[in-house]
Amino acid sequence: MYLTYDEYKSMGGTAEEPAFTRLCTAACGRIDRLTHGRIHGLDEVPEAVRLSAFELIRRAEKPSDYFATFDCFEIGKKLIGCEKTVNVL
Repeated sequence: MYLTYDEYKSMGGTAEEPAFTRLCTAACGRIDRLTHGRIHGLDEVPEAVRLSAFELIRRAEKPSDYFATFDCFEIGKKLIGCEKTVNVL
């Protein structure tokens, strides 16, 4: 997983650990689909990915935010998960 329970709690997360594990697994799966699994090859999980996982968990906890748009991730100087990967200047 791209976010530990301790990191999640320190970011203000409120779910209990069993719920966090389920939600984080789903969030990380969504990140993997959007990034075509590119995060697995990195030596360190970027802060943007940890924040993205937290936001996806938060949205899953709050049904009114569930369908909010969340399609791209910035990794280094590239946007990944959009219709195509683009360089960010």
